Amino acid sequence: MPDRFHMIQHLNKGFNAVRIRVMKHLDQTNAAQAKLYRQLKSLYKLLLKSADKLDYVTFKKGRNFGWSYLTDAEVVDRLLLISSELKTAYHYYQQLFAAYHAKDADQFFNLLKDAPNELPGELKHIKKAFFKYESGIHLAFTTPYSNGRLENLHTHIKTLKRIAYGFRSFTNMRTSGLIQIKKHRRRKTIPYSDVHR
Repeated sequence: MPDRFHMIQHLNKGFNAVRIRVMKHLDQTNAAQAKLYRQLKSLYKLLLKSADKLDYVTFKKGRNFGWSYLTDAEVVDRLLLISSELKTAYHYYQQLFAAYHAKDADQFFNLLKDAPNELPGELKHIKKAFFKYESGIHLAFTTPYSNGRLENLHTHIKTLKRIAYGFRSFTNMRTSGLIQIKKHRRRKTIPYSDVHR
């Protein structure tokens, strides 16, 4: 069954691929375009953030905008002026994001069916993937289960493996992995029995 953790990961990757392509088409030898490139590169987290969680009140001094005082929402508006394609992708991404957080499978698939023709190819690709697993996604929206926490544990263990590369003692690496599992068990993120199945 498709998991909500992987759905949002897939959605983020699709939109982020559009941002990266737009960013790479900017000419870095041109001073004005190089500035836009830096803005898209350093402030990408604001574009991936849910629109209703953006700060519309607090003004911050922005290094990438000539030290102007801007809210997060104003920064996003300025980033979207860089490319109409990015703007289209962003609004569509935010609509899917809202349906995902509302756990509204019908709205989610209606948005996929009524996708605008000018939608970038990267988001059309994820549309095909979501339709392929439509029945499983409906279940993911209606059931409370998620393997996000288990994926977190896997990431920790993979990081340990990467750090331990070249060391001769497998026992030490195994012990480090078991310590991570014990930490997750204390936080009650995953049942201990699930790890040893």
